[in-house]
Amino acid sequence: MKRQRRQRAAKARFELKDYQSANTLISLVISIDRKRVKWSTGEKVNPNNWSKKTNRAIVRARDTQTQALNERLNRYAAAAVTLFNDWELNTPAGLANYNAAKFKQELEYRLGFAERPEDKTEKLDTSDFVRFAEDVRNHRKDSTGIKRGTWKVLNNHVNLLREFADLRHGGTVAFKEVDEIFIEGFKKFLFRTKGHNRRTVHKVMVTLRSIASRAADRDLMTYGRRFRSWAKQDFRKMPQPALTRAELDRVIALDLSDAPRLERVRDLFLIGVATAQRWSDYSILTPKNFRQLPGGGYRYFIQSQQKTSKEAGGPVMDWVVPTLEKYGYIGGREFNPPKISGQRFNDYLKEVVKQALPDAKITVYNDREKVDHKGTEFLKWEKITSHAARRTAVGLLRSMKAPDDQIQKMTGHTTLSELDGYDVRDAETLALELGRDLNDAWNKGKLRAV
Repeated sequence: MKRQRRQRAAKARFELKDYQSANTLISLVISIDRKRVKWSTGEKVNPNNWSKKTNRAIVRARDTQTQALNERLNRYAAAAVTLFNDWELNTPAGLANYNAAKFKQELEYRLGFAERPEDKTEKLDTSDFVRFAEDVRNHRKDSTGIKRGTWKVLNNHVNLLREFADLRHGGTVAFKEVDEIFIEGFKKFLFRTKGHNRRTVHKVMVTLRSIASRAADRDLMTYGRRFRSWAKQDFRKMPQPALTRAELDRVIALDLSDAPRLERVRDLFLIGVATAQRWSDYSILTPKNFRQLPGGGYRYFIQSQQKTSKEAGGPVMDWVVPTLEKYGYIGGREFNPPKISGQRFNDYLKEVVKQALPDAKITVYNDREKVDHKGTEFLKWEKITSHAARRTAVGLLRSMKAPDDQIQKMTGHTTLSELDGYDVRDAETLALELGRDLNDAWNKGKLRAV
């Protein structure tokens, strides 16, 4: 039978660096894993005044300095033994993560020889769930890993959580109270009080799950499959206003020479369609965003989109070139962009579309707490906004059989699912396009009658 090695208690002792010197350094020595660890105390002593028997300086009558030295040595030795025991360095588990340099560094921290670095872990308010969420939001604002647009969404969702807590819970929500009943009440608040649709509530629930997951990482609450099922909201993609190719042609052909304010809004919208960008990007384009190609034509390029900081770029289609030349984006004219505020732009755009498409209609579905399967029909101009330019662009590009990977480079979308969300061509348009393709294939002999 193998005899187990006896584990001895930790013991710290001192030794002098040079017994021949008149004033030499004192080092603390402790045995860890059968190896000597030596740490310089910074203290000095005359070897003639050192006792090898007591392992301390010899205190003579009224020698208060030597007595104070021994008291400091006692403190060093006690700190080393305490650290040895705290780290359980007489066990295999404790030795698994041990090294001598870390031991000496921690000893200096404990004795005050060195200032311990500040803990870089996020210091979040853990007094209740809502304050924790607000602190997460505040910390994320200064993070290099979050985009400005993403943080704005997070900020909006946390503000909704704060409003609900103040209205229904007296401003304080303990972590243990964040259960199925709380989440169901929060959903009803979002649907009934704020009037949000199911897609928006879904996004708020995603944020709620993210915050709860961070809290669970800090052992503040339980987060698991049950919680994820509570904080879930089903939604469906709803039709959003966009223009078909025929409708866009009518907007382009609209004579607005007698209404300069509407003409500038129409032209800016066309630039948005041609570049497949958001309002925040196509409203601030300059000549620097356009380059002439060696073989003729132009390309546009955006180094960093306002919302996502992603690159975007692609060819400039011929139909928008006259508009770009008119305002000096290309062609050398003085740059005079059609600037306007977002709100006024949307108001004026409705006037433009009303003139071009007075009878065009769109069905809008109420997708809130109760799903509306019938929908309500509206005139399209009533629902048109600046973002319709981006949706119109994606639909047109796909109708023209542009490859999805090239469309993504133009729009800046990272994933195909994101791009799909902007393809809002209606069933009639898709049927017409499919019929056209099938007829072309038939006429070219690619399809044969059965």
